[in-house]
Amino acid sequence: MTMPTCRSALRLALCASLCACALRAAAGAEGALPAPAARETALAAGIRVDPAARTVSFAGVRNLAEGVLEVIVATPKGRLHEALFKADVSPLKLQAVLYTLDLDNGPRLAGQDARRGDLVDIDIEYRDAEGKTVREPVENWIVDTASGKPMVRTGWVFTGSVMRDGAFLAEEEGNICINYSVGSTILDSPDPRSVDDTIHTVNGGRADPPVGTPVTIILTPRPKTP
Repeated sequence: MTMPTCRSALRLALCASLCACALRAAAGAEGALPAPAARETALAAGIRVDPAARTVSFAGVRNLAEGVLEVIVATPKGRLHEALFKADVSPLKLQAVLYTLDLDNGPRLAGQDARRGDLVDIDIEYRDAEGKTVREPVENWIVDTASGKPMVRTGWVFTGSVMRDGAFLAEEEGNICINYSVGSTILDSPDPRSVDDTIHTVNGGRADPPVGTPVTIILTPRPKTP
């Protein structure tokens, strides 16, 4: 079985499983199917989808205040000592939800025989000290060590994870989005330099929100490119 065939089979299996679980959870005691709006909110526990805005969001917390950065969003099973945000959601379910927005996963770098995965922007929403809702690109908390400035917003590649010996690897490793491109993940960096674990640090000038503060992590697909 070729790699594209494997990827397509995994996509179909994840979407079918997700839809089946969502309908069972939303059907209620009498087995009635939910209304369309209810089906949207039942896609995956802890993961919300706004079909009109084409966004996916889930709860997280600020996890790291300073230091070398290798992971943008990790689950509690991930490398939290080098992860900017923590989110207790399933990478497997997140990948399935992204498929429902017609996103295609693929390599993080385009090649002669492979189209790069679709790009997704990540925003962080939180309440500041005055209680106002603030929404900013996740790159504002990341410093590019080559320039000494906040990372330029370029989007994150929907690489998606794979199954091996019955295990969904991103789930096992606890990766949702990484900037050091080693390991299995749902979103990865499009930067060719990201095989180097020293190219990014946490932006120490951004103390807000403090570590431990609840945030909402929002994923917005970019328009597809040829």
